[in-house]
Amino acid sequence: MSFTEAIKTCLSKYVAFKGRARRSEYWWFYLFYVVIYLAGLAIDIAVGNGVPIFAYIAMASLLLPMIAVTVRRLHDTGRSAWMLLIALIPVIGGIWLFVLTVLDSEHGENEYGPSPVAHPGWGALRSESARDSRHETQSTRTCESCSRTFGSAALLEAHRAEARGECVPIW
Repeated sequence: MSFTEAIKTCLSKYVAFKGRARRSEYWWFYLFYVVIYLAGLAIDIAVGNGVPIFAYIAMASLLLPMIAVTVRRLHDTGRSAWMLLIALIPVIGGIWLFVLTVLDSEHGENEYGPSPVAHPGWGALRSESARDSRHETQSTRTCESCSRTFGSAALLEAHRAEARGECVPIW
């Protein structure tokens, strides 16, 4: 998602707290938020205001869309909007929220909606069930005795060893 697409999306979903937001959408809008704040601060300095009134107006005007995109970003990582309150814990809360917004999206659909990201191996805007059959055969292995499928040869071998009663660590 580009910078302008992120701004358009976030401003069109001004108070949309449902759904999911990509990392790029969140971070581009966050950059926009900071730039608008700094522009307001620059105006305050140029005018000679003792109180940064323009900066406060800039922050207040974008506060709701910033909260909304943060909530959607948390949804994308599979977390509740209530996790936003973690930022109220001094120092550690802000760091924790930062880490949560940097995390990768949950693959596929979660309780907050379909993934806004096309993940590697899925093809553009495809669901997991619509994977390319060539990719499917290269990445999965099937047990001959029980017909279960595994994502790697190591997992299949661990499954076979477990069936034989052996203890084989897979990590």
